[in-house]
Amino acid sequence: METHRLAKITLVLFVAFSSHASANTILVINGTASNSLVTPLSNAGFNVVSAAFNPNVISDAVITYNDLSQIWVWNDGTFGNTGSGEVPSRSFSDNDRLALESFNNGRDNWVFDGLSWRDNAAPDEQNFTQNIAANLEDAGGGIVLGADDASGASIVQHVNQVAEWFGFSTFAGTYSTQPASQITGGTFFNTPNAVDPTNIIGTTTYAEVPHGQQGNGIYLSTAIFGEGTQLAPYPSDPLEDDTFNNVLYQNVNHLVTTNLPGAGIDPPPVPIPATWLLLAPALAMISRWRRRVT
Repeated sequence: METHRLAKITLVLFVAFSSHASANTILVINGTASNSLVTPLSNAGFNVVSAAFNPNVISDAVITYNDLSQIWVWNDGTFGNTGSGEVPSRSFSDNDRLALESFNNGRDNWVFDGLSWRDNAAPDEQNFTQNIAANLEDAGGGIVLGADDASGASIVQHVNQVAEWFGFSTFAGTYSTQPASQITGGTFFNTPNAVDPTNIIGTTTYAEVPHGQQGNGIYLSTAIFGEGTQLAPYPSDPLEDDTFNNVLYQNVNHLVTTNLPGAGIDPPPVPIPATWLLLAPALAMISRWRRRVT
């Protein structure tokens, strides 16, 4: 790639060495090409490439780094804020969509992180970030979409662009969800690092992130949720109730979700084998015949 193109998209490579087995590259894209993920991810042994939201930034990185294993689209407060509209000139391009589709082939693992405005200053926040990357890497790599609430269209502009490309629901609404009400579970909190979830501090107002069965057939388990309340004056759909471990919770605000096995509280439903679906009518007929005979 020509030197002037590399300068234009401002890809910055941070390299660190540790005992982590992986030396693969993680692309982190946010508003300014400077983010708080560099330290924890580098300390975990990853090469971190930082870039800013712009057209062709993904496609250029996919061409440049042949060891790219993770892409984090990461609005951490560096692009837009409450009341800010979308900035079309900073949207991803069709080239980015094609590059992501190619990257996703064989790396079809996803994390939706509604706590992306954490500053990764506290050890538990750093451990949480490292655990997400480590779990994703162990599964073969994938894509992380991170944003805060949807009080400004630009805050969720890029994560929702990618979500819609791949048939996921979008980050939507603005809800007040206090840390005291948040419940967690899964490997993001114990593998490879122990994490105290009460020390993961975002903004306490969050979007409802994609969760459960998606239109593309992928099931997203929930790693963090809380009982939230709609926050005026931002138009938001009412939160629905949800059940975890046979306990019904009201007004559930799903905050972090994933399709990684074991990383969520609610595992995907076990599909009914096609052979059972074929046998079901016959079994029902036999049951009715036995009742008539007896």
